[in-house]
Amino acid sequence: NCNAAIFVRSKDVVVVDAHSKPSAASSLIAQIKREVTTKPVRYVINTHFHWDHIQGNHAYVASGGKVDIIATSATKKLMQDLSLSRLKESLDLVPKQIDALRQRAAHSKSAPEKAFCAGQIRQYEAYQAELKDFKLELPTITFDDSYQLADPAFDLHLGFHGHAHTGGDVFVHCPQARTLATGDASHGWLPFMRDSFPHQWPRTID
Repeated sequence: NCNAAIFVRSKDVVVVDAHSKPSAASSLIAQIKREVTTKPVRYVINTHFHWDHIQGNHAYVASGGKVDIIATSATKKLMQDLSLSRLKESLDLVPKQIDALRQRAAHSKSAPEKAFCAGQIRQYEAYQAELKDFKLELPTITFDDSYQLADPAFDLHLGFHGHAHTGGDVFVHCPQARTLATGDASHGWLPFMRDSFPHQWPRTID
């Protein structure tokens, strides 16, 4: 799962990124109500189209209130073109991944390693079972360059600043709180590079 930034506004909540599956998003919705605020989630921002940031969208749509999903136009197009086929790719790999973990556990003499493998297998099986009936929820609000969510509590400025981790990355800036949510465009380690634009990056450093 991705991280999710939570902005509590005067009457509602904005969540940045939606996790890898509806059950994970539902867990976060419950945790927000239990530990943060009883205000409803009104907006979900998908910073980009990768599975671990958008596959939980349905949980917010099904939560009972009005929820809009916000993303760039490019991200919506990428979701339409690639999300379902990539989900199928990942689900097709699950049996091989489970088999590899079973073999690893069978050849291990370490109890912690065996327990780790068993835990990973449970997660793979749960993911496979939940996502076989996945419903793709597309953004309901899109923009090309910038979009603002104004509120008496604070403003959220959504911006697309060029190709980075994907072709549609959103940065969410709250100037009053001096806070920036970057999705996967900023990492403490080497990020997933399949949809990135490394050949363009040096030209942006001036």
